[in-house]
Amino acid sequence: MNKIKILLAILTLIFVITACSQVKEAKLESISVATLKGPTSMGISKMIFDKEKVDGLDINYEIYATPDLVVTKLLNNEIDIAAVPTNVAANIYNKTEGKYKILDVNTLNVLYVVAPKSMNIKSIIDLKDSTIEVSGKKTVPEYVFNYVLDKNALKDGENIKLDYSIDHTTSAQKLITGKSKIAILPQPFATLVTMKNKDLEVKINLGDEWTKLTNTDLPMGCIVAKTELIENHKKFINDFMSKTKESSKWVNKNIDEASIIIKDLGILTDESIAKAAIPYCSIVYIDGKDMKASLDKFYGILEGIDKDSIGGKVPDENIYYKK
Repeated sequence: MNKIKILLAILTLIFVITACSQVKEAKLESISVATLKGPTSMGISKMIFDKEKVDGLDINYEIYATPDLVVTKLLNNEIDIAAVPTNVAANIYNKTEGKYKILDVNTLNVLYVVAPKSMNIKSIIDLKDSTIEVSGKKTVPEYVFNYVLDKNALKDGENIKLDYSIDHTTSAQKLITGKSKIAILPQPFATLVTMKNKDLEVKINLGDEWTKLTNTDLPMGCIVAKTELIENHKKFINDFMSKTKESSKWVNKNIDEASIIIKDLGILTDESIAKAAIPYCSIVYIDGKDMKASLDKFYGILEGIDKDSIGGKVPDENIYYKK
């Protein structure tokens, strides 16, 4: 009997030591957060500027110029949390078999039709027989605009012409100098051109057109996190989400201060443009059922247009983080 008691005591001790070791191994030391220049990172700009800790943990924030490197790091499971375009989030989820989940949508529509004030453009149908510059083939601006055009009986090559040959910067410059007339531009480019050329104005908000057709918001940016991190450190994730919500609210309410921060961080290069653009960058915090509703619709539409844009299929419901 004593031998059995001793054996049980040894086994218990081994279990306790092993459990303590596992807890120690699971302890977080620091967290990496990747984000992009432009509206996607504007909502968390205060967190980045303040080098804000969450639950006492250091956060290593890094801002990237383009999504390419961020996507590579996510595919290699090298980043803990990232702010990315919503179609990128679906791609990552599908291609990594669920290694990242979406925490919240942080950016809605940033796409606008810009043209000279003298042009009589009050609705999508007024674009008939026009030539319009759309930066980037096989990108979200193309998919969104073509969806809206299709629902308004407009088709490229038939009763409207779309030019995908140039990037946002070149398209903006052509508008400013009068070398082109109509373009689809994201923020902050839409604001930039109207500030540089007072004869230009925003004619149509594509987010409004999307909502008319789908009864949902147009979700364009979101925050994703490692599934492993979510499962093992739920309190940290919830606290991080609370901080991002607070930061987004602060940016929207304190535009003057936020524009200085955004310029100092290099998210945008000009303080005055940041100040003018913030109200039109659709900086939000949407999680839970509302997030799922808008993204489900968005992903379903993108699957019908180009399934490769979301990684081959609409992600299953496990892509969405549930508190």
